[in-house]
Amino acid sequence: MGCVQTKDTRYTAGERSQEGHKDDESGDAEKIKRTALEGDITAAREESHYLLEIEQYHEAISMLDQRLQLERDLYGKKNANENVAITLGYLGEAWFKLENYGKSQLYLYEALNMWKEMYSNYAAYNNEDLAKLLTNLANVCEKNKDFPSAVKYHEQALRMKKAIEAGMALPIGLACNAVGDGAGSSGSKLNSLRRS
Repeated sequence: MGCVQTKDTRYTAGERSQEGHKDDESGDAEKIKRTALEGDITAAREESHYLLEIEQYHEAISMLDQRLQLERDLYGKKNANENVAITLGYLGEAWFKLENYGKSQLYLYEALNMWKEMYSNYAAYNNEDLAKLLTNLANVCEKNKDFPSAVKYHEQALRMKKAIEAGMALPIGLACNAVGDGAGSSGSKLNSLRRS
């Protein structure tokens, strides 16, 4: 057998062939693992949606926690990902239904921050999950008596929902920047609503 020299290491042609085969096997194993994770995530997504629909919130939270872990394993713990943001939003919604507004708010803000990280530079984007998240965040702010923020998030959600219904793209960068800004005149808007 002939020898191939690479750097200071010598391989026989057979050894090099076996090493390449190992690389192919590890790539195949990675693909299989990814496919299995995606299947588990899909199953967890369907189950968690069902549990939320039938108002089994504790069970839904358990399933959503599993789904979140699977998604973070698949996409990376530090990477912003739309599926992870959606799962975080559902966790916030479930905790809201259980009247744990503190946990709800933590999950919803984490989801919102992820959306902002992913889409702050997009020219145009509209998304029903983000609109729902903003509505849920507004509801939590109301329960926590943070009325200026509640009005701000309701306004953002309403604008996005109108854009979705009209089939128009709402610049998500604009929406996320507005969400990140102070409440502005929202407090006076809320007071005028109370007087009505």
